[in-house]
Amino acid sequence: PIFHTLVYAKCNRVGRYDLWDTLREITESIEGLPWMVSGDFNIFLHPDERVGSLLDRSREMWDFAQAVADCELIDAGCKGEPFTWVRDDLKERLDRALVSEAWSKVFAVTAVSHLTQFGSDHSPLLIRCRFSSTPRRSSFRFQNMWVRHHSFHDTVRDSWLQPTGLFGMRNLEAKLGRLRRRLRQWNWNVFGNLHQHLSVAQSAHAKAERAYDLDPTLENRTAMRGCHAEYMLRLLMEENFWKQKAAVRWVAEDEQNTRFFQGFIRQKHAKSHIHSIEADGSPLTQESQIRESATAHFQTLFTSDRGDLDAPIASFFPTIPPSVDLVGLCELPSREE
Repeated sequence: PIFHTLVYAKCNRVGRYDLWDTLREITESIEGLPWMVSGDFNIFLHPDERVGSLLDRSREMWDFAQAVADCELIDAGCKGEPFTWVRDDLKERLDRALVSEAWSKVFAVTAVSHLTQFGSDHSPLLIRCRFSSTPRRSSFRFQNMWVRHHSFHDTVRDSWLQPTGLFGMRNLEAKLGRLRRRLRQWNWNVFGNLHQHLSVAQSAHAKAERAYDLDPTLENRTAMRGCHAEYMLRLLMEENFWKQKAAVRWVAEDEQNTRFFQGFIRQKHAKSHIHSIEADGSPLTQESQIRESATAHFQTLFTSDRGDLDAPIASFFPTIPPSVDLVGLCELPSREE
C-alpha cells in the first residue's frame, strides 16, 4: 500500500503546530511505508522561495523544516513557475509535495508541475509518478575507495603498460577502454557486492561478540576484534561509496548517515530526470518517445551532409612582425630600460 496525505495548513504559526505533530504521528504509524504529503502548507522552506516582502518568517520556516526532517521527507521538486501563490508583488512557494524514502524506492520519478492559476491565487499542482523502468547497466564510475586497496596501483600499472599496437589518440582510447574493463572485473573480484559484504560482516561481528560474552577466552577476544575491524572497514567503504555518489562534502562527522546519502541521491535523480521534451512543436512525455526522438535527432545531426567548410578569411590573422623585431624580443633589456 501507499499513503497520500493532503494538507491545507493554517495561516498562522501557532495554528500549524497541530499539523506538524500530526505528520510526526503518521510517520510512526505507517512504519516506513511509501508516503506522500502534498498541498498548501502556508509556509515556505527556504528564503529564496519568497519575493516582494521583508517580513521575517524564519521561525515559521524552522518549524516546517524541523517537521520535514523529523518525518524524513524529501522535497519532490517542481517544474514551471517557482512560486505557487501570488498577490500583487508578493510571491511565495506555499504548495509542494514531499515524499518519503520508501516512496522514492517504489516510484523512480515523482514529477511536480506548477500549473497556471485559474480562479484562485494558488497554482494547482500536477503530480506524475512513474514506476522504476527496466534496469540498465550503469556507466563506469571511479570509486575513491579503490585507491586504499593494496593491489589497486599494480592493477592499473599492469594494464596500462601492456602494448596495444596503436598510436596517438587511438592508443590512448584503447588503453582507457581496457583499463575500464579491467577495473570493473577487479572491483567485482576484490569488493564484490559492497552492501552484501557489509551485511555478512555485521552478522559475523554480532556472532563473535556473543561467543566472547559466553566464553571470554583470549582466542574469542582475538576473533571478536578481527570481526570488529572487518565490520568497521566495510562500514567505511559503504559510507565512502554513498558519499561519493551523492557528491556531498559538507556533512560533519556526527551527521554521517547512509540513509541521508541514499535519500540525497534519489532527490538528485528525480530533479535531473527529463519528464518531457518538445519535438517539431509537439510535447512528448512518454519515456520511449523521448528516447526515440533524441536518437533520431543525433542520427540526423551526425549523418547530414554539411558540405565543405568556408575558407578562412586572411584578414582575421595578425601580420607577422619583421625578423628584426622578433630578434629584439629575445634581447635582454638594458639598464636604462
